[in-house]
Amino acid sequence: MSRLLFTFFLISCFSVYSQLKPIDHTAYDSWKRIERHTFSPKGNFVSYEIIPLKGDGFLYLYNNNTHKLDSFPRGKEAKWASDESFLVYTQTPGYDTLRKCELNKVAKSKWPKDSVFVVDLSNDTLLKLNKLKTFEVAEKGNVLAYLLDHNKLIENDPDKVKYKRLWYWPFKKVKVSSSTKRISSDGNRMVVWNAMDQIIFEANHVVSFKFSENGEHLAYIQHKNGKKDTLQMTIWNTNSKSEIHQFPKVQSQKLPFWSKDLSKIAFLSGNDTSEIKRMTLNVYTFLDMKTRVIGDTLEPEFDTRLAVSENRELLFTDNGKYLFFGVAEMKQKAEKDTLLESEKVNVDVWHYLDEKIQPQQLVELKEVKKYSDWYVLNFETDSVFQVSADSLRIRPKKNWEGDYLLALNPKPYRIESQWKSPSKDDVYRVSLKDGKTELIKKAVENSGNLSPSGRYYDYFDGKSVCHRLIDLENGKDMAIDCGSKNNYAEWLNGLPMLPDASSRHGFFRGEKLVIVATEFQVFAYDIANSQLLPLTQKLNPNNEMKLEWLTWESDSLFEDLSNVYIKGRNEKTKAESLFLLKNLEGDFLKIWSDDAKVNSVERSKDGAKFLFRKMTVTQYPDLWLMDADFKEIAKISTTNPQQAEYAWPGVTLVNWKTKSGESLEGLLYFPNQVAKGLQYPMLVYYYETMSENLHNYQSPRPSASTINPVEYASAGYFVFIPNIHYQAGKPGQSAFDCVVSGTDFITQNYPIDTKRLGLQGQSWGGYQTVQLITMTNKFAAAEAGAPVGNMTSAYGGIRWGTGINRQFQYESTQSRIGKNLWEGRDAYLANSPVFHLDKVTTPLLIMHNDKDGAVPWYQGIEIYTGMRRLGKPCWLLNYNDDDHNLTKLANKYDLSIRMRQFFDHYLMGKPAPLWMVKGIPALEKGKTMGYEIDF
Repeated sequence: MSRLLFTFFLISCFSVYSQLKPIDHTAYDSWKRIERHTFSPKGNFVSYEIIPLKGDGFLYLYNNNTHKLDSFPRGKEAKWASDESFLVYTQTPGYDTLRKCELNKVAKSKWPKDSVFVVDLSNDTLLKLNKLKTFEVAEKGNVLAYLLDHNKLIENDPDKVKYKRLWYWPFKKVKVSSSTKRISSDGNRMVVWNAMDQIIFEANHVVSFKFSENGEHLAYIQHKNGKKDTLQMTIWNTNSKSEIHQFPKVQSQKLPFWSKDLSKIAFLSGNDTSEIKRMTLNVYTFLDMKTRVIGDTLEPEFDTRLAVSENRELLFTDNGKYLFFGVAEMKQKAEKDTLLESEKVNVDVWHYLDEKIQPQQLVELKEVKKYSDWYVLNFETDSVFQVSADSLRIRPKKNWEGDYLLALNPKPYRIESQWKSPSKDDVYRVSLKDGKTELIKKAVENSGNLSPSGRYYDYFDGKSVCHRLIDLENGKDMAIDCGSKNNYAEWLNGLPMLPDASSRHGFFRGEKLVIVATEFQVFAYDIANSQLLPLTQKLNPNNEMKLEWLTWESDSLFEDLSNVYIKGRNEKTKAESLFLLKNLEGDFLKIWSDDAKVNSVERSKDGAKFLFRKMTVTQYPDLWLMDADFKEIAKISTTNPQQAEYAWPGVTLVNWKTKSGESLEGLLYFPNQVAKGLQYPMLVYYYETMSENLHNYQSPRPSASTINPVEYASAGYFVFIPNIHYQAGKPGQSAFDCVVSGTDFITQNYPIDTKRLGLQGQSWGGYQTVQLITMTNKFAAAEAGAPVGNMTSAYGGIRWGTGINRQFQYESTQSRIGKNLWEGRDAYLANSPVFHLDKVTTPLLIMHNDKDGAVPWYQGIEIYTGMRRLGKPCWLLNYNDDDHNLTKLANKYDLSIRMRQFFDHYLMGKPAPLWMVKGIPALEKGKTMGYEIDF
């Protein structure tokens, strides 16, 4: 928005402002959000939820043909039958009901449970299923199964016929099978249902069940008590309503996985009754009704140490050629403990040659204990072999078509990865025919992709800044347009590391073409002719838009223009557009464009309808529906009508130059009412670059760590968000140059009171806040969330959430020093605010929490104790047991109130609250919040 438009906005708002409310924490509860929006399988309906911050939401069902909108109170998690004959959803007991249970300390086992409802669209009726433990709708089928919380009705007198009342209105009677023998079990009654027949099958003693993807087959496991408890799995056909196969009783049983063509299932079972159970893999073929058992110690692939792992999901490839499963060493039975707890040593030994330091090992210990190697069953050769190991990692894909997989070995570079990013891998190709591996390339910093056939490996070379392609049939390593004007690298913004590609894509079917892209153009590389085909040159001839190559179906193995759409963002206006490519010659169709931002686009399965969400600073991203002609049919949701009651601010994109002449962008939020002749306080918020968020809608919400520019601008502040461009080795000076030059530009061109300027930042922004107030006295107040204060101590610290050492952050990534502590001692000292706190004149509020998993909270303590020692105004908020960004809602409300009170005092001239004047002694913790002004 230009200054002229800003002036017009200033004049036009006076008439309505007096009727509007400023946004503060009292508005949070009324704001709602849309979640779980999706097309029905045939595209005739859209379902979505509107959920408040507190309280009960609604599930909505929009008919795309009749435009009728239905709502279901407290509904959530809608699941569709593939023919749209019914919709299943759960209904919560209600926010107030559950809150009352918690308040009265009712045991959770006695809380009311969710209800399940079936919307039968074939006759427009609603069925409530009471007392359910669980339910499942076949992913691509028309059948529902559910498990009741009892085990009644089947074992009854055979002369008596039981009927179940299914509906609340005239109902259909369903005869239930019976038996004379009573059996004790830990199972429950399972019911299978569809819209046409209603109840089509029932069974008792069921502990678990699972549909095949299309719902044609149902596997269920029954439990029976006895001298030895047994489990038995049955496969049932929902179409023929008949049993297909019942497997022998065993002591351990897992639900199966189906092959795509439904010809096979694979499952784990075992008859081992020992404490440490040995499982076997069973592959049952429906055609010959035979079971292949894998994992017995008599097999040559296994011994007494190895067993099939329960911790890997089984995975059939869609082409039916391979089955992947995990194998791990058998757990050994623990020896009887002969020591008292007081006699045991409890110590971590940190060795300087550990591949991973002890904290990382401890964080990962649970997953390491469950680790298993990948094995594969090759159905063509009926052979079993290992295809991965601890040092050689693979990622099997369900839709994989080739006979090779990519494998990475990070082991040689693990110690180095503590300080160097990106980390390196040795890259291998693994054969699924026999398990043999071949080295493709050593020390690859940005591991690439293996083509589906396994013939090509493409990767990005950060040193030459281009894509490369290796033909593994002849070993030829080809450079794709290296050294040309096309820049395929991501923008690092001063990060002292080699770049990765700006984006990564895949191969077209036939593997004659592979997609590579810059920020502004997409190319198809013709492998045979070593030629780049410009797919988007016609669409973006002047490189005015940044482009994203996106797919409708994200799990597609190959690139296909029918599965692709392109989103473009104009670099000057931030307006967004959507395009379809017609052909490889680059002809295109613009399907949508607006001075707004799109944050979700979905196409119905038949391609006839499009669902998208668009937003601006003043418009919540509601749902819009388009037809195949790309005309907007309807806005089908209205999420926050109460917004009309509030003084909603505006935003403008600003441009300025630093003292060195570099051009920068930023966002300036301004109040709904700006009176001529008055000057306003301004808050400056930043992270790295955020001007692309010009059209972002910011809902009023309690803060996890940062100010909400919409909230503060509504309350009479200007809020400035400058982009920051960095130089490696000079993070603090870079922030100073960009923030201060931008602030000077705003104060010279907008009605800002230069004595009422504030700073706020979180994490990396928190560091910059503290660093800036050591470099300038321009700001009257500052708040820093989770800041690093001392790079020398933080350098050797731990990110406790992952257990990894923080050295990489300073040498290779965000902190941008680019050297280790001993090579760059002066840079570490210059960019550590704790060494310069004596220069600070700005009152500082810090939030740093004792369970911060990213920045150790002693960093905030170092700043606080330094400010305290120097007698400078400083407050530290530590939300007990909370994280880097607040996770607990009550804490978010509290931070929002305190941060607003802090800035209102120093920048608005309001009285300081009790917590700022006197603090809150530990003795009063939890008894008083200290928000009050009069004391």
